Amino acid sequence: MAAIYHEAANAMNNCTSSIIKVCETTHASSQTMDEAGSSAKAVGSVIREISLARSEQALASQNIAKTVEVLAQMSEENVAARASSNAENLQGMSRELNQAGRFFKA
Repeated sequence: MAAIYHEAANAMNNCTSSIIKVCETTHASSQTMDEAGSSAKAVGSVIREISLARSEQALASQNIAKTVEVLAQMSEENVAARASSNAENLQGMSRELNQAGRFFKA
């Protein structure tokens, strides 16, 4: 009978050791899951920052495109104004040459 009690006590000790190991493993797994959750939150935060930066860049690109369009329009207007001014100057010079030519014809 003593042998049966001794064997039962050994089995209980082995079972207790196994339960302790399971508890330790469960605790370690819980810590790992907490770390994974923190990492996932950090990745989510970085993704939101990237998305915001992308939106800001898109807006800046649109503003740059509008500014380039305005500059191109101003440049075209400037070229047109110079052409008109040059035409007026040429017409004025033509009149002066015609008047000078009349002086020599007379």
